[in-house]
Amino acid sequence: MNITKLYIAAPEYENAIISVMKKRFRSTKDASDVILPERYKSDNYVYSLVDQEICQRSDFFIQSGWSMWSAFVAFFRVSSNKTTIVLRDLSGYPEAVRKLHIWM
Repeated sequence: MNITKLYIAAPEYENAIISVMKKRFRSTKDASDVILPERYKSDNYVYSLVDQEICQRSDFFIQSGWSMWSAFVAFFRVSSNKTTIVLRDLSGYPEAVRKLHIWM
């Protein structure tokens, strides 16, 4: 797969991972790259809605198995026949985590 653009929708506590991805893949974007009208800039709910819309429209989506936010996006992607994969099903995902049945 040739990835030309990558958008990461993740909570703020994942900033370290986002930073690494932005350095590795220069076309990586996240909520900090979204430009909203001034009156919405401090509204996390609006940012979440924008994230969901971007993820719903994307060609490919990696769903976090324990996240209701991700499940909501995946639900709408089904109706559009778009590819969604659960994070734990990715090749290379740690086997130890799978054995613990932790949804990620």
